[in-house]
Amino acid sequence: MSNLSKRVNSFLALFRKKPEQEFNLLILGLNHAGKTTLAARIGSESEEAIRSITPTTNQTEKHLRFKKLKVCMRDVSGQWRMRQTWHTYYQEANVLIFVVDSTDAFRLAEARCELCDVLLDERLSEVPLLILANKQDALGALPSAIITDLLGLRQLGGRLWHIQECSALGNDGIDVSMKFGTESIYISSNYTFPMPDHQ
Repeated sequence: MSNLSKRVNSFLALFRKKPEQEFNLLILGLNHAGKTTLAARIGSESEEAIRSITPTTNQTEKHLRFKKLKVCMRDVSGQWRMRQTWHTYYQEANVLIFVVDSTDAFRLAEARCELCDVLLDERLSEVPLLILANKQDALGALPSAIITDLLGLRQLGGRLWHIQECSALGNDGIDVSMKFGTESIYISSNYTFPMPDHQ
């Protein structure tokens, strides 16, 4: 078992000793990055439902349970007009998930600009950031190391962040992503231990 897995399991064990609590996942990213499919995977929707998903044009909210935790998950459309409303969801966010299409190198520059604008908001200054490099099962997908550089993640300073390769459609890397989400909340609110080196 990796060091990350051991630490995740130990933190989740501590979570189970605490009273039930709810946390908020905010899912952002450009349109066509795969956010809605990702949200459906996290919500354990059926394979049939996932295969028939259409892009979100506004926002969706789902309440579910992950392990012993209550989760409110908001998936907000990445269409241009909806990006102007993203800021209205920042206040309640406990974890920010930013999804990128690993196969679309051209739009990664646009994604970087949008992510920078999001992270400049003070309401998200202490919120852990999870970058999901989606569509890793597709031909031409860029590895997370290259996406890290293209998004400028190494310049984020002391912010708690992690990048995870995944395939929402293929259901790969989703469980690891959710484990990071729960662990990062616990660390940011109760501990000052650094996350395992992901850089």
